Amino acid sequence: MSATSIYRAPLWPTTAGILVAVIATAFDQTAVTAVMPTITSALGGTSAYSLTFVLPFAASVFGMVGAGVVTDRYGARLSMLAGCLVLLAGLGLAIIAPTMAVFVASRVIQGLGGGALIVAIYSVIGVAYPAALRPKVFAAFAGAWVVPSLIGPGVAGLIAQATSWHGVFVLVAATLLLALVLLARVLRTLPRPKRAASGAAGRSTRGALLAATLVSLSVAVMNFSSQVDLRWAAPLFLGGAAATVWASRPLVPRGNALMWTRAFADMFFAAEIYLPLLLSQSYRLGPTLTGLGLTVSGVTWFAGSTAQARIGARVPLRTVVLASYGMMTAGMALLMVAAAMEVHWAVAVAGWGISAAGMGFLYPRLSSDALERAGADATGFHGSALQVMGIIGTTTMVSLAAIIQTSGARFFPDYKFTVLFAVIAASALPMFAYWGRPAARNY
Repeated sequence: MSATSIYRAPLWPTTAGILVAVIATAFDQTAVTAVMPTITSALGGTSAYSLTFVLPFAASVFGMVGAGVVTDRYGARLSMLAGCLVLLAGLGLAIIAPTMAVFVASRVIQGLGGGALIVAIYSVIGVAYPAALRPKVFAAFAGAWVVPSLIGPGVAGLIAQATSWHGVFVLVAATLLLALVLLARVLRTLPRPKRAASGAAGRSTRGALLAATLVSLSVAVMNFSSQVDLRWAAPLFLGGAAATVWASRPLVPRGNALMWTRAFADMFFAAEIYLPLLLSQSYRLGPTLTGLGLTVSGVTWFAGSTAQARIGARVPLRTVVLASYGMMTAGMALLMVAAAMEVHWAVAVAGWGISAAGMGFLYPRLSSDALERAGADATGFHGSALQVMGIIGTTTMVSLAAIIQTSGARFFPDYKFTVLFAVIAASALPMFAYWGRPAARNY
């Protein structure tokens, strides 16, 4: 008899293990940020602060691509174990790091392991759960990510004050070990790919890693574009964006609109990055109220994911995509109003909350359908492709946002945030055009 709930036998240990692994990964990415100033001060490496974020991000691309290759050739068990062990190695190195250089190296290893682990989790979901239950898993996935986002920074700060910053990494490592224990049984029973090299699984490992290298370098060029003179910023950004799209081709299945839907959706994350800046500069809010805006979006994201899980496959994918992008665009419209007219800051927070709800409504269905179309032998490739396209979408819009902020401070200081949110909203237009076509009804 097939399983009817992700929280009942025989799936509950798998669900518990996946959610604990997600919590560990999310805590490593969100809570650690709160103690990073303390770490850089203690190790005497304040100038390397940005490297502790930029380098792990670049390393995660390699982790994602490598995990996709390993999964499709040898199965999700090996990629899950490898991702966990690499992340644990990075956490262990961080705990004993005597200098800032060693700590930065530990963060790179953590990025590599974290990227691999996320792709492995997607693959386990694609193999272990029936298609009807996958949206519920991804909704729970969103909830598990929200918890560290809400309480993680505070917990990390308390641990650092009560013991030391090393305790934060000890907690992440312990949580990850618990996830491995919970997943031990299902990892032993996961099937291996039927063929060692078929379709996406047979692509060259060397070629995939070379493509990942080119994507990372192209993303770096885009990020650098905001640091140069405005005369060179646009050509540098456009060149980096074109190179990124070209280099990512071997990493993404051809003709799959779901991947581009993910990329354009992730562009809206730029609003999350610049909302605190808007609240701080335009409304003079302190850290507590500024953080409230992000807390609200975490709750609305979870609400959107939960609604999608309840709806399941009863609503066509085309309808889900259009409704999601409609909410995302409506939220950006509220942010534009708040930025242009300086109405109450709660309007800006509500705007991002609505956009986050739309993204939360979209992601479970998008991820579930992508894995369903992949087949058991290509879940690693498709899971990796979703993550890579998400990174490309986010970094492209964040780089463009930085240029808008730089030029806006010079030419239109009163409307730099308005223009920024308008550009983010406009990124939804290609998706409305594509999914609004009659032919998209059959996707």
